[in-house]
Amino acid sequence: MSSSNFQQIFEKYEKYKKDNLLVDFDDMLTYAYSILKRDEGILNKYVNRYKYIQIDEGQDLSKVQFEIIKLLAERSKNLFVVADDDQSIYGFRGAEPEYILNFGRDFTGAKIFYLEKNYRSTKNIVEISSEIIAKNTQRYSKKHYTDNEYGTDPVIINVKDEYEQLDYLVKALKKTLSGGKRTAVLYRNNLSSILLVEMFLRSGIDYCIGENKTFFFNHWFVTDIIAFLKFALDQSDMMSFERIYYKMNRY
Repeated sequence: MSSSNFQQIFEKYEKYKKDNLLVDFDDMLTYAYSILKRDEGILNKYVNRYKYIQIDEGQDLSKVQFEIIKLLAERSKNLFVVADDDQSIYGFRGAEPEYILNFGRDFTGAKIFYLEKNYRSTKNIVEISSEIIAKNTQRYSKKHYTDNEYGTDPVIINVKDEYEQLDYLVKALKKTLSGGKRTAVLYRNNLSSILLVEMFLRSGIDYCIGENKTFFFNHWFVTDIIAFLKFALDQSDMMSFERIYYKMNRY
């Protein structure tokens, strides 16, 4: 999609929603804000109903979300926000952490507490990460520390792509597991586990995954595609046929 036809696509998308009485997530927020801003009766209803407001992951608030919060908390000033300006990574989807940085200006008299003590990591990890994040220019100045001891320094491995990364993991795991040790592999999100699980299966590596979130392989959509492929290879595969015959829109 080029920028030249964005306006046309946007207008058609908005018209389709309006014609079909549909709303998306943005609409929920913008409509909520406009209603609260326009109708004092509705605003009073919710202001009186919610005397105290607590927000977690405040660094991920978008402009409209923050404006809604301001409307609801403006009178009571009973607003408690937990946020980490150094963890704001969702700017691409509308998060604007400057509202957290300007919190004291928007809510006069607000008290700001810095949670600088780290309970999880070793001293060297805290020192290294603090030195890196301090290079951010728009942030609260914080001094992270921990009472934990020094541990093993992290090692950065540069790889070309995810396949080279998997190849490295297989070799490292096999070397570690051959010594009878157990190894943990950390990944960013549940989607990232799909390639890992496939790699474990193909390489004959026994694994245990936290909370068993490899639903991708058991999803009906994936199992249907596999059934089509199996039946294409073997027309006597009745289990696959029974799974898909009514989905082919034919007799």
